[in-house]
Amino acid sequence: MRGQLVAFLVTAEGVQFRRLDCPLAAIHSLLRLLWLNLRSVPRSSPDRLDALTTNARGLLQQLYEHLLAPLADDLDSYRRLTIVPHGPLHYLPFHALHDGEHYLLQRWEIHYLPGSSFVRYAAEAPLNGAGLLAVGHSDDGRLPHAVQEAGSVAKLFEGHTLLEHQATLEELQRRAPGYRILHLAAHGDFRPDNPLFSGLTLSEGWLTTLDIFNLRLNASLVTLSACQTGRNVVAGGDELLGLMRAFLCAGAASLVLSLWAVEDRSTEIFMTEFYRQLAAGEDKGVALRDAQVNFIRGPGAAQDGAYGHPYFWAPFFLVGNAGPL
Repeated sequence: MRGQLVAFLVTAEGVQFRRLDCPLAAIHSLLRLLWLNLRSVPRSSPDRLDALTTNARGLLQQLYEHLLAPLADDLDSYRRLTIVPHGPLHYLPFHALHDGEHYLLQRWEIHYLPGSSFVRYAAEAPLNGAGLLAVGHSDDGRLPHAVQEAGSVAKLFEGHTLLEHQATLEELQRRAPGYRILHLAAHGDFRPDNPLFSGLTLSEGWLTTLDIFNLRLNASLVTLSACQTGRNVVAGGDELLGLMRAFLCAGAASLVLSLWAVEDRSTEIFMTEFYRQLAAGEDKGVALRDAQVNFIRGPGAAQDGAYGHPYFWAPFFLVGNAGPL
């Protein structure tokens, strides 16, 4: 069984077991190539993006053939998939897998759980916070669109903001427990050497994983609009150590996070679209999917198709409750 992949399908009818005819080494190799492609995007000229997009789609199609194609007949009757990855698959954007015609999220609404012990988060009712608090910090001007993003998101929900020098750790700790929606747009840093010190830059300091464990939230949704907020250290027993676990333990019913470094301007556009869908009454999972589909569609959908590469829309994923706010 060493190096062999298996899938468990959990439905209302029970649990099914599938052994996948693909060595884990092949998945590792494809993941490395995919991440190499993603890291090339920020350094590439616009005329090279088409070639990178084609290459990324090919890699995502190979991953689909190995991981999801053997399960396709079992999944066809469902509209929503909850994915619980294991090991290196925690770093794979399943929603961006490509079947040769469509990305997975164009067929299904997809959200994630960090482990089977978190299944209760998929059905948990939203908690009793009210309103929206949007935090925007530019990291000394390096992320100007983060501040604009926080303002745009707050305007859509007639919410409140903490911007730049107002966005202190003390003020966030004081105000965060009262809100139903928390949106944090800032510079993020993932610390694989010490995940308790991963976090987001605020005025006069950092919001770290350790700080978050000490919060008591009542939020239906926490959005971490920053780089690599969904990265974790995968410890023994597939336990994830990072911001995701900290916010879930602090009381968040759901999170939107990012798998890799995100681009400042496109993220502002993406998040504004995501919250526009939420403000129109869409469920969290549907709103995120619709925002991503708008980026995929091309001309006229997201700045004349400039953001169609998965680098711009696929880092974002939803963990936990995918229902209404």
